[in-house]
Amino acid sequence: MIEEPQICKFVEENIEEIMRKHMGMEGPFDVYREYSLPNGQRVDRVVVGTDKKLLGLFECKGEVGTNAFVGGIGQAVQGCYHIKKNLRSNFSENAQSFLVVPIELAESISLDLFDLSEIKVLLVDIAQNISVEYKKGSYLSSETKDWITINPYYFRDCSLNGIYFYLKTILKNSGELEKKTLAQMEDDVRKIRDDSKNDFFGDIRNNHIVPSVLGFYDSPSKNLTIRGYEFAKKDYFDFCEEIVVRELGEYSRAIFIALLYLSNEKDKDGEGFFDISTNEIMSSIKEIYLGKKVTYLFDPDGGNRNLLTMIRMLEGIGSIKKKSSSKIKLVYPPFESMPFRMKEYIKYPSEKVKFWFDSFGLSL
Repeated sequence: MIEEPQICKFVEENIEEIMRKHMGMEGPFDVYREYSLPNGQRVDRVVVGTDKKLLGLFECKGEVGTNAFVGGIGQAVQGCYHIKKNLRSNFSENAQSFLVVPIELAESISLDLFDLSEIKVLLVDIAQNISVEYKKGSYLSSETKDWITINPYYFRDCSLNGIYFYLKTILKNSGELEKKTLAQMEDDVRKIRDDSKNDFFGDIRNNHIVPSVLGFYDSPSKNLTIRGYEFAKKDYFDFCEEIVVRELGEYSRAIFIALLYLSNEKDKDGEGFFDISTNEIMSSIKEIYLGKKVTYLFDPDGGNRNLLTMIRMLEGIGSIKKKSSSKIKLVYPPFESMPFRMKEYIKYPSEKVKFWFDSFGLSL
């Protein structure tokens, strides 16, 4: 049985990874034990940034009964309240309240019965030394064992062009005296989109979340991180290779291998295109991972938005080509050991890219 001290120890030992993975923040961080908030509430672990502002409140529970779990929810929600109340003083604008529990707890308690909307719940797998953020509709009691994590990154309704655009926007913002938050940058994009009637590269908010998820953006300073600067120096083709082939390598490989298997069973037209559905791809990926669903690739609500996002990225690097929503053909494998041939198939920049870069005074 996993006990509370083991969860507290996991948070301490993995705090850099937890903050990068679940909050999109790079260290260094300070971790305090049994920290007292202004109201006297004691929190198991508190994370503080270099500006001495609180970034994360972590309530930890072991494999407990329902009553103790509900108590943990209450403590985490109370922490969320104090973040909002004291935001301008000792809390960062992006501070979060977490409840951290063993993943085994999700096998005995139906988490979807509780209102967890105000806090982040982390499910910790001590044996595999990983944490997964709970999403409503997944990790339901006995269904927990049906999932596997092959990559820590959450990508949905975003695009390579959109992520690259925000990366360059944050780079420019890092050099300004009056720096904007990501939310303000998002508002600027939305205003230009509405005024000009020019669509953005997918969901505006989700595209700006990804740089934080990948650890490119430091929210307290509103600057790029060192890692962010390294990516911002890359041209578009090198950037795409790094994101799809390396950062999301397991995702892109899983999808491409599933497509490769399926293509061998399909009738192809004269150009090599064949009919495919996302449900077929999902079933094939489950076979690859011995019946398990892949976290952040399969949607907990049963939809296909995460999978479609990655398929669009494969199309974005020219790895696959689409004739229609259901007709595709394979062009080249997006594997690290194979040649990256994006320049052969993708023309960059497009007129749409030029419009958005010019609108924000960004260089291509």
